[in-house]
Amino acid sequence: GETHARLTALIRSDGTRQVAAAAVRDRLFTMQATAGTPIGQVIATLRKSGIRIGIEGRTDEELAPLLQQTVEFDLVKSPGSEFFPHIFRNWPVDVDVLTNGVVLKFPAP
Repeated sequence: GETHARLTALIRSDGTRQVAAAAVRDRLFTMQATAGTPIGQVIATLRKSGIRIGIEGRTDEELAPLLQQTVEFDLVKSPGSEFFPHIFRNWPVDVDVLTNGVVLKFPAP
């Protein structure tokens, strides 16, 4: 009945969307951060452009000082699989670049 039709519609629209937007790890990123740019600002900019960035293993309070850390990079047409690990190279995290976003995993203290 109706539920089945709705499921089919959802599956169909999802399929189309995935084709339209390449997986984050395959997408090419061009971004420059001049010396002194807080990494928190980089994360905010990426999120604004529609990239989902999840951070696991730290509270907001614990993250605050890390977000103030500054980064400097100039990357041109860098695939997501290399782009994100490069940006977060100074953080003690595992960077998982997924189809629809990025997850930063801090090891348990």
